[in-house]
Amino acid sequence: LKGTDATTHIIDCVIKGATTGIFVQGGAPLLDRLTLSGNKIGIELRGKAAGRVTNCRFVDNRKVGLFVKDDSTTAVVDCRFENNSRYGAYLYHALPRSFQGNVFSGNAIGLMIAYHGSDPEVNDNRFEKNDIAIQVDRAARPVLRGNLLRGNQTGFYIYRRSDPLVTGNRIEENVIGLLVAYSSYPE
Repeated sequence: LKGTDATTHIIDCVIKGATTGIFVQGGAPLLDRLTLSGNKIGIELRGKAAGRVTNCRFVDNRKVGLFVKDDSTTAVVDCRFENNSRYGAYLYHALPRSFQGNVFSGNAIGLMIAYHGSDPEVNDNRFEKNDIAIQVDRAARPVLRGNLLRGNQTGFYIYRRSDPLVTGNRIEENVIGLLVAYSSYPE
């Protein structure tokens, strides 16, 4: 989808076994109630994409369920990220206008937020039984508020000069609740 506007809707579809299930370059499509499974990348959003991804399931993707990059502001709401081999969702130089109500379980890394300029608000999501629930890396500065991190190997992993605001989260029954390393200074 290249440069599509808000009148473009993809709803109630199953996409599986692709290198990239859906590729969005710019524009503002609505992607709702999709199941993306067994792909290398479920959905990749690039080039200032500004749509909405809602009520989708990202399951058993080999690299990443949802890859948001290149100044994309797409809202990600009420999605499920399950058993993705590397990342449930990866925010790379991205600033989703809303990232909330999502559930992450059984991923190597539930949510990766990386690189300077990746400063989203990540609110009211649930992370359970991931190797790492949320990793903040390479000078990212997100706001992490009101999330539940339960039963993960590591809850928050704040690494390589990252300075997130971490407030109002519930961190319980993880092997490591919070790990801060390499010149990172969370608040």
